[in-house]
Amino acid sequence: MAAKSKAELAMMYFPELSKERALQAFRRLIKRDPVLKNEIFTTDFLSSHILTPKAIHLIYENLGDPQDLSNSRRFDRMDREKNLFG
Repeated sequence: MAAKSKAELAMMYFPELSKERALQAFRRLIKRDPVLKNEIFTTDFLSSHILTPKAIHLIYENLGDPQDLSNSRRFDRMDREKNLFG
C-alpha cells in the first residue's frame, strides 16, 4: 500500500463532494469513530498532508476500503451528507 495525501483519500471516500468538503467530511468521519480516532493519532495524521501506509491501513480497517461500495460500514451518499453536514 502506497502513501496517499489526505485529500486524495478523502476524495476516494467522498467522490461527490468538492476537495474541501471531502476533507472536512473525512476529518469528521474519523473523529466520530472512537476506535479509529484513538489509533490514528499514534501516526503522523495531524502533522502531515501525506498519510503513511500505516495510517491508511488503520483507516481502511476501521472505515472499510473506499473502493468497496458493498462495504456495510460505509454511509450511502445521502446519509453521509446529512450526518456530516446536517
